[in-house]
Amino acid sequence: MSAAPTHPPIICTDDAWLLNVVDPPINIATIKEKMIDPYANTPAALWWSIGDHEIYHYETQIGRLAGAESPTIAANVHHLIDTCGGPLTALLDLCRNAGMQCFPRVRMNSHYDVEANAPGFGTLRQQHPKFLIGRPGNEYPAGSTEYGLRTGLDYALPQVRTYTKPPSSANCSTALIWKV
Repeated sequence: MSAAPTHPPIICTDDAWLLNVVDPPINIATIKEKMIDPYANTPAALWWSIGDHEIYHYETQIGRLAGAESPTIAANVHHLIDTCGGPLTALLDLCRNAGMQCFPRVRMNSHYDVEANAPGFGTLRQQHPKFLIGRPGNEYPAGSTEYGLRTGLDYALPQVRTYTKPPSSANCSTALIWKV
């Protein structure tokens, strides 16, 4: 009989806030100090957001990297890509060295109330509102679950799945890097 897998009793979520609050260029020592060191001697794993809507803040070849809508994030992401492979590579290395598991995650459908004309809303959502869970013309009470979900992409639609699909199976090798 094989031993049961061990799971961390605590999973700490992180929205990649540090990329937005540290003036560029961010460095690995700051990431370690602010994101890894606070969990020293804690049986925890890190659940780290790699993006929101279809705008990402890690080293990727799919979707769109943060840009004009988030200049601080964009500058920090590009600096980390140029100096160490990217924020995800840096964070995974730091977690591995600290003996901590790390689970990258993407918010496919964010609950944040972002105006449809804001650059951070995402091009697909702006150009094709018919691809949203909340169809054009539908009204939802502010603060309701439906209101929060209305700007989410409807993944039941093949056009949405095609848009968000990686361009080739070559990206599967990236998943191997994520294993800590």
